[in-house]
Amino acid sequence: MTGQSTFDIIVIGAGIAGSGVAAELAEQAKVLMLEMESQPGYHTTGRSAAVYSQAYGSEPIRALTRASETFFKSPPEGFCDHPLLSERKAMLIANKDQMTWLEGVYSLLKDEGSVRILSAAEVREMNPLVREDYVAGGLIDTASADIDVHGLHHGYLRQFKDRNGTLVCKAEVTALTRENGIWQVATSAGDFCAPIVVNAAGAWADQLGQMAGAEPIRLKPLRRTALMVAAPEDMDVEDFAMAVDIDEQFYLKPDAGKLLISPANEDWDVPSDVQPDEMDVALCIHRIEQAFDLSVRRVENSWAGLRNFVADKSPVAGYSQVVDRFYWLAGQGGYGIQSAPALSRFAAADVLKRDIPQDILDAGFDPETVSPARLSRPKTQKGTPQVSVEKIGPDLALPDGTPLPFAAATRAEGFIFVSGQLGVTPEFKCIEGIEAQTKLCIAHIKRILNAAGAELTDVTKVTVWLTGYEEFAAFNEAFGEAFEGHLPARSTVISPLVLPDALVEIEAVARDPRN
Repeated sequence: MTGQSTFDIIVIGAGIAGSGVAAELAEQAKVLMLEMESQPGYHTTGRSAAVYSQAYGSEPIRALTRASETFFKSPPEGFCDHPLLSERKAMLIANKDQMTWLEGVYSLLKDEGSVRILSAAEVREMNPLVREDYVAGGLIDTASADIDVHGLHHGYLRQFKDRNGTLVCKAEVTALTRENGIWQVATSAGDFCAPIVVNAAGAWADQLGQMAGAEPIRLKPLRRTALMVAAPEDMDVEDFAMAVDIDEQFYLKPDAGKLLISPANEDWDVPSDVQPDEMDVALCIHRIEQAFDLSVRRVENSWAGLRNFVADKSPVAGYSQVVDRFYWLAGQGGYGIQSAPALSRFAAADVLKRDIPQDILDAGFDPETVSPARLSRPKTQKGTPQVSVEKIGPDLALPDGTPLPFAAATRAEGFIFVSGQLGVTPEFKCIEGIEAQTKLCIAHIKRILNAAGAELTDVTKVTVWLTGYEEFAAFNEAFGEAFEGHLPARSTVISPLVLPDALVEIEAVARDPRN
C-alpha cells in the first residue's frame, strides 16, 4: 500500500490487544491496524500459554477477567468454530517452607469464591507427577480453564475483517507526528493518517510513545522461557491440573499429551524477537525435576516471549496526559489473553468517549486503576512535584468489623512505607513460634508490596520489635532465609507488643519501582 490513506482511528500492533480493540472499534469507525511483522501475533500473543483464572493477576486484571467470562463461554456468533475454553484445573503448590506464604495468598484471594486450599494428598491427586516428598499443600482455582489463544486471536482478526477493518502487515512505524489535529503515521508500507492513534505495540509501546512525544509509562519487557517435553511413557497427563509454584519459580502444564514447562522467569530484556537462553533452559529442567517425578531427557521445543509490565503490574489503558488523541493500551503482562474480551470493550468505549459497559463496572473494575494518569506524579503550577501520599490496600478492620485507623502501607516521595506486621492469621490469631511468626510477617509485607507493584528485593530498611533476647537467634535465621540473600538495613528493638502472643513485629520501607 503506498501513498497516504485516511482513517478514523489507527491501531498500532496486531497482537491480542490491538486486534481486540480494533475489532470492537471497527463496528463504529473506519479503522486501520498496522503490524510490523509479516503476520499478526508473532511476538507475545503467539507465544502465550494462556489459562483463564479469576484468581490470577492484580485487582484490575481479576475484575477484567471476571467481566470476560461470558464472552469466553458464549462468544459472538461466527466468532469461532469451536469453544474458546476447555477444562483445566490450575493450582498453586507449596513446599513446607512456602506454606505461610500460600496461606497469605489464600487470605488475599478467598473472596473470589472459586479458590480453596488443598492438602498435599489432594495436590498429588490432581497432578500425580508432583513429588510426595516435595509438596506440603496447594491452592486451587476450581473455575480455571485453558484458553484457545489461536482461536481468540483469529476470532478478533476475522471480526475485524468482517467489519471492514483494514490490516497492513510489514508496516513498521518510522515516524509519528501530529499536524492540525491529525496524526501522520509514516511506515515501511506507506503513510497513513487519522485523528486518533491507539498504541497497542506491546514491548515497543514506550518506544512508540516516545516517537509521539507522549509521557513514558516505563514499560518493562520481561523475558520468559518455555519448553515442550515428553510426558512419562504410558501415562496420560491430559487431565492433570496445571501446577504453578507459589513463588512463581516454575510451572508445569499438560499440552496435547506433552508437558509445557517453564522456570517462570522474568528477566529484563529489550524489545526484540527474543530467544530462549541456555541457562534458562537448564534452570527450568532443574526446578521441574526437583518438584516433579519427571526426568527430562530431551527438549522437543523451546521458545521465549516478552511479558510487558509497568510498575504496579496492571494494564495501561487511557489517553496520554501529554499529547492529544494518543491512546495507551499496553502493559498487560502475562494476563493479556484472559482479560482481552473485557479490556478490548472497555478500551473501545474509552477511545470513543462512550459509557463504559455496565457489566464491566459491575465486575468491580475501576477505570482509574488502569489510567496512565496513575503513573504520573502531580505537579504544582510552577512545575514542582507535590508531595502526595497514596494509601495502598483496602481499609483495615478487626475480625468483628471495627475499623483500624491506619493503612497497611502508603506510597510517598519515591518510597513505600509498610506498617508493622504481626504473625497473625486473617482471624487476628498469632501462629506459634518465632520462626513461623517471622516468616508470616514477611509474607504479609511481600503481599502488600506486590499490591503496590514492588517486591521484597525493593526493601531498603526494616525495623523489628522482639519481645525477648532469647528469640533473636531463631528470628535472625528465619529473617535471612525469607529475604534470600537480599539483606536490607535493619534496626532491632526489644519491646512488649500489642498482642500478648505476638513475638515479633516488622515494618518495612521499600523503594517505589515506579520512580
